[in-house]
Amino acid sequence: MATWQWQCPECRLMVPSLDSTRISLEQGEGQAAIQQLRIAAWVADEGEPEMAAECRRGAAWLLRREGTAPAIQADLHRRNRDWAAAASAARIALTDRVPWVVALAREQLALIGCEDDARHSMVEVFTREQATG
Repeated sequence: MATWQWQCPECRLMVPSLDSTRISLEQGEGQAAIQQLRIAAWVADEGEPEMAAECRRGAAWLLRREGTAPAIQADLHRRNRDWAAAASAARIALTDRVPWVVALAREQLALIGCEDDARHSMVEVFTREQATG
Protein backbone atom coordinates (compact mmCIF):
# COMPACT_ATOMS: atom_id res chain seq x y z
CA MET A 1 0.00 0.00 0.00
CA ALA A 2 1.37 3.43 -0.98
CA THR A 3 1.92 5.82 1.92
CA TRP A 4 -0.28 8.51 0.36
CA GLN A 5 -3.41 6.37 0.46
CA TRP A 6 -5.84 5.67 3.26
CA GLN A 7 -7.84 2.45 3.58
CA CYS A 8 -11.28 2.35 5.14
CA PRO A 9 -11.17 -0.27 7.90
CA GLU A 10 -14.76 -1.34 7.16
CA CYS A 11 -15.03 -1.61 3.38
CA ARG A 12 -11.26 -1.70 2.58
CA LEU A 13 -11.65 0.98 -0.12
CA MET A 14 -8.42 2.86 -0.80
CA VAL A 15 -8.69 6.66 -0.94
CA PRO A 16 -7.61 8.32 -3.12
CA SER A 17 -7.58 5.67 -5.82
CA LEU A 18 -9.09 4.98 -9.21
CA ASP A 19 -11.77 2.92 -7.46
CA SER A 20 -12.72 5.75 -5.10
CA THR A 21 -12.72 8.18 -8.03
CA ARG A 22 -14.97 5.83 -10.03
CA ILE A 23 -17.36 5.50 -7.07
CA SER A 24 -17.50 9.28 -6.67
CA LEU A 25 -18.32 9.62 -10.37
CA GLU A 26 -20.99 6.92 -10.21
CA GLN A 27 -22.59 8.78 -7.31
CA GLY A 28 -22.63 11.99 -9.34
CA GLU A 29 -19.88 13.59 -7.27
CA GLY A 30 -17.63 14.85 -10.06
CA GLN A 31 -15.98 17.54 -7.96
CA ALA A 32 -15.09 14.98 -5.27
CA ALA A 33 -13.49 12.77 -7.91
CA ILE A 34 -11.48 15.70 -9.28
CA GLN A 35 -10.33 16.66 -5.80
CA GLN A 36 -9.27 13.06 -5.04
CA LEU A 37 -7.19 12.94 -8.21
CA ARG A 38 -5.60 16.34 -7.53
CA ILE A 39 -4.67 15.35 -3.98
CA ALA A 40 -3.34 11.99 -5.16
CA ALA A 41 -1.19 13.74 -7.79
CA TRP A 42 0.15 16.23 -5.28
CA VAL A 43 1.14 13.53 -2.80
CA ALA A 44 2.37 11.03 -5.41
CA ASP A 45 4.76 13.68 -6.78
CA GLU A 46 7.08 12.86 -3.89
CA GLY A 47 7.93 9.33 -4.98
CA GLU A 48 5.63 8.08 -7.72
CA PRO A 49 5.90 10.54 -10.63
CA GLU A 50 4.17 8.23 -13.12
CA MET A 51 1.16 7.87 -10.81
CA ALA A 52 1.15 11.63 -10.23
CA ALA A 53 1.05 12.25 -13.99
CA GLU A 54 -1.84 9.80 -14.43
CA CYS A 55 -3.79 11.47 -11.63
CA ARG A 56 -3.21 14.93 -13.15
CA ARG A 57 -4.30 13.63 -16.56
CA GLY A 58 -7.50 12.22 -15.06
CA ALA A 59 -8.29 15.40 -13.13
CA ALA A 60 -7.70 17.56 -16.21
CA TRP A 61 -9.97 15.30 -18.28
CA LEU A 62 -12.76 15.52 -15.69
CA LEU A 63 -12.43 19.31 -15.42
CA ARG A 64 -12.52 19.65 -19.20
CA ARG A 65 -15.56 17.35 -19.37
CA GLU A 66 -17.36 19.54 -16.81
CA GLY A 67 -16.20 22.71 -18.58
CA THR A 68 -14.79 24.19 -15.39
CA ALA A 69 -11.58 25.62 -13.96
CA PRO A 70 -9.46 26.23 -17.07
CA ALA A 71 -6.68 27.81 -14.94
CA ILE A 72 -6.41 24.58 -12.95
CA GLN A 73 -6.57 22.56 -16.17
CA ALA A 74 -3.66 24.64 -17.47
CA ASP A 75 -1.63 23.86 -14.36
CA LEU A 76 -2.37 20.14 -14.55
CA HIS A 77 -1.38 19.97 -18.24
CA ARG A 78 1.73 22.11 -17.66
CA ARG A 79 2.91 19.83 -14.86
CA ASN A 80 2.59 16.92 -17.33
CA ARG A 81 4.52 18.85 -20.01
CA ASP A 82 1.51 18.94 -22.33
CA TRP A 83 2.31 22.48 -23.45
CA ALA A 84 -0.37 22.81 -26.15
CA ALA A 85 -3.23 21.71 -23.87
CA ALA A 86 -1.86 23.87 -21.06
CA ALA A 87 -1.66 26.96 -23.28
CA SER A 88 -5.14 26.37 -24.67
CA ALA A 89 -6.66 26.10 -21.18
CA ALA A 90 -4.71 29.15 -19.94
CA ARG A 91 -5.97 31.26 -22.87
CA ILE A 92 -9.54 30.30 -21.96
CA ALA A 93 -8.88 31.30 -18.33
CA LEU A 94 -7.66 34.73 -19.51
CA THR A 95 -11.27 35.54 -20.42
CA ASP A 96 -12.52 34.98 -16.86
CA ARG A 97 -14.05 37.95 -15.03
CA VAL A 98 -12.33 37.09 -11.74
CA PRO A 99 -9.00 38.95 -11.48
CA TRP A 100 -7.13 36.25 -9.57
CA VAL A 101 -8.09 33.64 -12.20
CA VAL A 102 -6.72 35.92 -14.91
CA ALA A 103 -3.54 36.34 -12.85
CA LEU A 104 -3.19 32.56 -12.62
CA ALA A 105 -3.72 32.25 -16.36
CA ARG A 106 -1.01 34.83 -17.10
CA GLU A 107 1.36 33.01 -14.76
CA GLN A 108 0.59 29.68 -16.42
CA LEU A 109 1.33 31.15 -19.85
CA ALA A 110 4.65 32.54 -18.60
CA LEU A 111 5.61 29.16 -17.11
CA ILE A 112 4.51 27.35 -20.28
CA GLY A 113 6.66 29.71 -22.35
CA CYS A 114 9.68 28.66 -20.28
CA GLU A 115 8.65 24.98 -20.38
CA ASP A 116 8.58 25.06 -16.59
CA ASP A 117 6.85 21.94 -15.27
CA ALA A 118 7.68 22.48 -11.59
CA ARG A 119 5.25 23.05 -8.71
CA HIS A 120 4.48 26.68 -7.93
CA SER A 121 2.40 27.94 -5.02
CA MET A 122 -0.43 30.45 -5.25
CA VAL A 123 1.53 32.68 -2.85
CA GLU A 124 4.41 32.71 -5.32
CA VAL A 125 2.06 33.58 -8.19
CA PHE A 126 0.33 36.44 -6.38
CA THR A 127 3.58 37.85 -4.99
CA ARG A 128 4.88 38.14 -8.58
CA GLU A 129 1.54 39.56 -9.74
CA GLN A 130 1.63 42.30 -7.09
CA ALA A 131 5.25 43.15 -7.91
CA THR A 132 4.51 43.55 -11.62
CA GLY A 133 0.88 44.69 -11.58
